[in-house]
Amino acid sequence: MAADSINNPTNGASIVQVRHRFAAAGNRDTNTDNNTYDLSAGLRGRVMDKVDVEFGLRETESQYYELGRNYIVRPLAEQYINSGKYLLTDPYSADEEVLNSIKATINRDAVTNTKQAFGTAQFDLFKLGGGTAAALVGFEYRKEVFSDQYDSLQEAGVIEGAAGNSSAGERNVKALYGELVMPVTKTFETSVAARYERYSDYGSDFSPKIAAKWKVLPSLSLRGSIARGFRAPSLSVLNQKTTFSAESVDDLQTCLAFGGSAQYCSENLVQVNTYDQANAELDSEKSKQWSMGLVWDATQNVSFKADYWSIEIEDAIGQVDAQDIIDRDNGDDPRPIPAGLGIVRNPDGSIESIFTGWANEGTIKTRGVDLDLMWNVGMGSAGKMRMDYRYSRLLSRKDDGDQFAGTLGLPKHRATLAHAWTKGPVTVTWNVNFIGKNEDNADDHVGGYTTHDLQLDWDTPIKGGTFIVGAANAFDKEPTLVDYDGRNFNFYLYDSYGRTWYARYKQSF
Repeated sequence: MAADSINNPTNGASIVQVRHRFAAAGNRDTNTDNNTYDLSAGLRGRVMDKVDVEFGLRETESQYYELGRNYIVRPLAEQYINSGKYLLTDPYSADEEVLNSIKATINRDAVTNTKQAFGTAQFDLFKLGGGTAAALVGFEYRKEVFSDQYDSLQEAGVIEGAAGNSSAGERNVKALYGELVMPVTKTFETSVAARYERYSDYGSDFSPKIAAKWKVLPSLSLRGSIARGFRAPSLSVLNQKTTFSAESVDDLQTCLAFGGSAQYCSENLVQVNTYDQANAELDSEKSKQWSMGLVWDATQNVSFKADYWSIEIEDAIGQVDAQDIIDRDNGDDPRPIPAGLGIVRNPDGSIESIFTGWANEGTIKTRGVDLDLMWNVGMGSAGKMRMDYRYSRLLSRKDDGDQFAGTLGLPKHRATLAHAWTKGPVTVTWNVNFIGKNEDNADDHVGGYTTHDLQLDWDTPIKGGTFIVGAANAFDKEPTLVDYDGRNFNFYLYDSYGRTWYARYKQSF
């Protein structure tokens, strides 16, 4: 505020920087609307009576709109604070027209469009002891376009509590791939596959795979595979413009400089100026994975699968947030701050600004076991029942050597118990979904979480017509309220929609 403002506590001695909540102007409220459209068309056939071919075109578009109300325009707020029409000591006494004058409705319009063309050819090659070796080759071309348009006030950085810069980008991706399946004997089969992709904006990648399957007994098979993979950085990450936010962080120096006591600062967070920016040096992350397992068809109606898998990711793409930067700056985290990111402190030790973003760093090693039991039961005149029980056990999850399996956000146990009873034109489905406990300490503890999904399918008298009605989370299970990533629950694992009813009609021709 200006030195001569009636709100200035220095009585004209100097200008003053103020940290203030504009609660009198009302709650900020943001609504979002996301629509996705997908259109595809293709041809399948056989040429020369030997080669099965398929060609196709596809276009996918995702349109995202955001509308926010009651956001404060900083220059207008400063104007009324300096004039005294808005009193910091009594903000609720301000006229309604003053409160309305300092508010703005902000918006954001983002779209992602992907156009794709692809083709494959499958054909036999030569005879082996177990049958004929077969090959598949294919190509893919796609164009990705991304645009994220913020309103002019957010771009100018004059909106309190929100900011953003419009960004856009596009790239072309060309891919060639192939697979060769070889039945070496009647009980042993092996396959090799590979995929090459070239991106117009960062480079190329190659991912090969070798797999084998050995039929030890007529009802028992062993299988395994070794592969390499990659994940390219997204367009939004590569092309994002610097965005401001006031992040809540744990930083003792800043809290003390803002006037907090030692006890208060040990128990509370403080907001700091944070600028999230793009990193032009991003590369794809690379992975190595292998798995081994078995398939046992115990009877005609009972089948069991078990797989042990291991995945190692190098140069993992991850977001280095404000707290990460602080922890690395003060030595709590020994890793260096990635190039292009950083922190600026004032002479009193408080944080002036933090620069966050995405980076390639670290190694993630994950091991686990997947089990799957499928069971079909005939019930005579009462119909038939199909059950599919799947269980996953996360044995280990290490980030740069530190074990995280079972910690908050990474439960060790996941399971889905699916039941489908069919009689005539009616099918009733009951799925049980389980997420195991995950915790960091006694205060940050989330117990086991179970939801139930129910669905009824009815094949109508109209040929190809099916009417479906159901409820996701039928018993209205709510997530445990434990803070995670700035929210009051982990929205990556759970949702707060509660019981969700749905009905739809499907017609096949």
